[in-house]
Amino acid sequence: MEDNRNNNEEQSNPYASPSSEPDGRNGYGGNDYGDNSYGAPQFGANPDAPARPVPLKHSGVGIASFVLAIISVLLGIAGIILSISFAGQVANDPGFMDSMTQSNGEVPEGFLALASAGLTMIIGIGCSFIGLILGIVSVASRNRRKVFGIIGLILNGLIVLGMGGLMLIGFFVGAASAGI
Repeated sequence: MEDNRNNNEEQSNPYASPSSEPDGRNGYGGNDYGDNSYGAPQFGANPDAPARPVPLKHSGVGIASFVLAIISVLLGIAGIILSISFAGQVANDPGFMDSMTQSNGEVPEGFLALASAGLTMIIGIGCSFIGLILGIVSVASRNRRKVFGIIGLILNGLIVLGMGGLMLIGFFVGAASAGI
């Protein structure tokens, strides 16, 4: 008698799938618990499962810092090339320095290369200083990748320190040659 009651309960279970088979499969390759025949859970099968971590995005500020470092390096190279051009003009013309000191209303020929070299390096240092600040902001930010921020911070820091060191050397050499 009890066997009949259990058999009736199995047939009248309101929660059972209408196509349930005796082994728990539902006829579609999976069972009623969210697993398909491939062993991977179906969407929404386990709401208590931890969510997949969202991949972090690269920091826009870090990318800007990195780009400014590259621009600063290119401007520094351009400034060095212009300085070499100026030095070549000075070396080839023994009276060049005299023409620079005598002004008769016209700009000396090599002055453009000298002014361009100085302006290019000053702009490069400015870009590098801004990139250094952006690199610090990027490294301090949360929920972002810091790769470009760290690279930009290191490159811009090296450029600022290197150019600052070159300026100090130039000041000391200038002061020593002036006899101060």
